[in-house]
Amino acid sequence: MSMKLIYHKISEIQKNLMGEKIEDYSLNTLIPLIFKECQKQNIMFFFNFIENACVLNIRGTSEEMELNVRYHHNYTEITPEISERIESRLLQNTFLLVSKGILLEDAVENEPEIHEHKKRIHESDLVPPRAIRAAMEDIEKRGETPTRKLIEKELHLDKMSTDNKRLCIAFLRSMED
Repeated sequence: MSMKLIYHKISEIQKNLMGEKIEDYSLNTLIPLIFKECQKQNIMFFFNFIENACVLNIRGTSEEMELNVRYHHNYTEITPEISERIESRLLQNTFLLVSKGILLEDAVENEPEIHEHKKRIHESDLVPPRAIRAAMEDIEKRGETPTRKLIEKELHLDKMSTDNKRLCIAFLRSMED
């Protein structure tokens, strides 16, 4: 599944949800609503927390292509309430769920614990995996500009776990676009 196809499927879900009247933006309301639409498009989603970001992973059910949408936070400790709020915000941003008369930026400003994250999430906000960041730092220390080829030479993919290797390869592929 190409990235274009994932974006197309997300836009179809956004169109289908546009007419929905959503009273409550809690995860208990959003997840079943979005899950039902994702099933129609044959994609799935799940969350995970890494370093200082919550990641919404959207993937085709039979393919390896995955879109990762990150929401960066500055919390040292993530409580279940904060986790739920961040995950809800990710779903709202990704699937463009906004109640009539309220702008998403206004809703974020009114939540004191999340007010520092007013900007929308874009693909350019994706944080490179830790191994790639380390390789980029090493390249910059040598006074060179990190390029895809230099990063590939610096990485030791054969010594990485399968998950880390997959993340690094996916990030390197995204650098080509």
